[in-house]
Amino acid sequence: GSIFDILVADSTLYVGGQIYDEGGIPRKNLAAFDINTNALRAWNPAANYLVRTILNDGNNIFIGGDFTTIGGNVRNHIASVDKNLGALNSWNFSLNSSCNSIIRKGNELFVAGDFNVVNGDTIGPIFSVNSFTGKIGDYKPKIQHWQNGNSFSNFISVNAISFADYT
Repeated sequence: GSIFDILVADSTLYVGGQIYDEGGIPRKNLAAFDINTNALRAWNPAANYLVRTILNDGNNIFIGGDFTTIGGNVRNHIASVDKNLGALNSWNFSLNSSCNSIIRKGNELFVAGDFNVVNGDTIGPIFSVNSFTGKIGDYKPKIQHWQNGNSFSNFISVNAISFADYT
């Protein structure tokens, strides 16, 4: 398999990617290890396809990728799970294609990927959402592909997003 993202939170190392088992113990694309003992934790949300990004948000872990289910429950490309138990949270968004990056600034999550539809609405490959209320934020820039001075509304993929604070 392949690891696409690593997160350290408290005393746990979370990994996401294309994972099938860890030391002979089945895992579906997500795993967690105790950083002090290297032991595999029971945490096992079980994404049915590749996980590309992991974000710690207090008691929750947001994950994004190519998956369409978590633990057998429909979650199209983005989900929230309990940080300690791995249980799926009720927070639910539907993207029509892969989520490649999730970052947080304040209460807002900024999500980027290969999608152009969120919960049935055409938005584009980047948007913000309140991590507590689930309300889509005002940040949803219109990104277009330009070639030879002409604008195309074709598919755009955003692989990463970050913030820099300059003071």
